[in-house]
Amino acid sequence: MLRKLADPQEEAARARAAAAERAARERQMQLEEQMRELERMQRAEREKAAALRRVARTQTETAKSYSGHAQRELVQDLRGARNLRRAVVLREVLGPPPGLR
Repeated sequence: MLRKLADPQEEAARARAAAAERAARERQMQLEEQMRELERMQRAEREKAAALRRVARTQTETAKSYSGHAQRELVQDLRGARNLRRAVVLREVLGPPPGLR
């Protein structure tokens, strides 16, 4: 007779344990899905940052090569006695105002 009384209590405890285990597994699956989503977002952000670094590096290199080329071209234009007048005018136009020197 005691066995019959213990069985419903045991079964209720087993049912609660099984429900708790299912809930824990479901929560774990949700957390794993969230982790996968966060990792995917992090990977996308890293790829975006790498692309931006590549673009910035390319722009910097282009600007450096352009400014270097322009500077060399300007120096080449200003060589010689014939271009002295042009050099003085460019200095006046591009340099600081005479009143601030």
